[in-house]
Amino acid sequence: MLKKTHIGLMAGAALLGSGLVLAPSASASTPADVSPDVACSFYHHNADAGSGTVTADSLARREGPYTYCDAYGYAAAGTKIYYWCYDYGSSVTGNGITMDTWTYGRISGTSQEGWFSDVYLSNHGATHEC
Repeated sequence: MLKKTHIGLMAGAALLGSGLVLAPSASASTPADVSPDVACSFYHHNADAGSGTVTADSLARREGPYTYCDAYGYAAAGTKIYYWCYDYGSSVTGNGITMDTWTYGRISGTSQEGWFSDVYLSNHGATHEC
């Protein structure tokens, strides 16, 4: 089931069209030039029976679906994540801000839950929106 699309190019085009230019940040977790207008607490519920694995060397488990939200720990490559649902968020990279999707889930064999960037999940995360 196709659940969502990467919206970075659309968001980038919209931001450029509005005259807003986002500069790259030196920090990927809490950039000084980004003032988040949204709190990191997001509604989530267990609506998805899927799972996947972490494809990055280490993937942050965050409070919310944004790289500026606090990380409560990390999941190593190959770690299984049980999916609950997904939402839209953003990631700050060396190239600026990318709009993308994030999955709320639980690390297999633990009670550790949080938001994981879908870019680094084997099958791009949950298929049910939060």
